[in-house]
Amino acid sequence: MSKYELKKMRLGDVEGKGYAYKRKTVFGKARKGIFYADDESELEDLQDEDEIEFEGTLYFRDRPRSKSFPAEITEVVPTRQGKRADFADTDNPEELAEDEED
Repeated sequence: MSKYELKKMRLGDVEGKGYAYKRKTVFGKARKGIFYADDESELEDLQDEDEIEFEGTLYFRDRPRSKSFPAEITEVVPTRQGKRADFADTDNPEELAEDEED
């Protein structure tokens, strides 16, 4: 069971439910999240986009806040509730560190 509650949110132009969370890493704070679209067919269109805007609830240390930030879908996973899109901040410090190493 998730410790975060699904809230109404928007990923790009698609409405649905989900949340984002922030966690500390050795590179800084990283933001990731999950999203269930109201219309699952719209998830495929979102996957093709390089950067989409997240608007919704961001949890950090169990405190919810309304935020928006640029994100990208990293994976779409079938679940019992429907297709879930996992997304990450495009300014994710972990990914930036990997790019610098290349």
